[in-house]
Amino acid sequence: MLAVPLMAAVFPVKESTGIVLPMLISADCIAVIYYRYDADWKILLPLLPFSLGGIVGGFFLMDCIGNDQLRPLVGLIVLAMLSLNFLLKRNLQSTLVSGRWIWSGAIGLAGGLVSMISNAAGPLLTLYCYLFELDKKKFIGCTAWYFFIINLLKVPFSTELGLIHWKTLQLNLMLFPLIFAGAYGGYKLVHVLPQKVFEGMMQGLIILSAGYLLL
Repeated sequence: MLAVPLMAAVFPVKESTGIVLPMLISADCIAVIYYRYDADWKILLPLLPFSLGGIVGGFFLMDCIGNDQLRPLVGLIVLAMLSLNFLLKRNLQSTLVSGRWIWSGAIGLAGGLVSMISNAAGPLLTLYCYLFELDKKKFIGCTAWYFFIINLLKVPFSTELGLIHWKTLQLNLMLFPLIFAGAYGGYKLVHVLPQKVFEGMMQGLIILSAGYLLL
């Protein structure tokens, strides 16, 4: 989530979504290799058509608004996703389990829309997986496969909007080694930095960077 407002602060907001997308897909490829057998397709497949509908809605919205309007919207979305993530850690999702299949449509549409606009739909899928009380491996497998598929579906829409083109891909090629360096650094960091300290640092930086977009 931190990468979204940081990139939007450096580049025009629309263009930043097109720059981030191939980077996310490269990370998705690594994830699905590791967790290729762990997705629960019975709960994942009903989500995908609604998510595609959300992507289409996000495509038309992105086509209608400019960077000045999108900039605070992305800031609001990131803060809303951070708040949702905070609530999920308080186990408040249990009140929703009784109607969990109904949430396939709602979360699918919202996830596709938010993902198309800001690439920040992670907490929405986390909520969806929590509703089905998945074990850790299935949770990660569903997350990996969902975003691999959704991010690939977004490519033609982002290309049509002019957000992915040869110059952005050249920048992606320069940044790909840093993605793998970051993954290795994260692997090392997790062994020395306490989880609560790490989460506190990330949440503080997300709030600051999203607030910057709003202001």
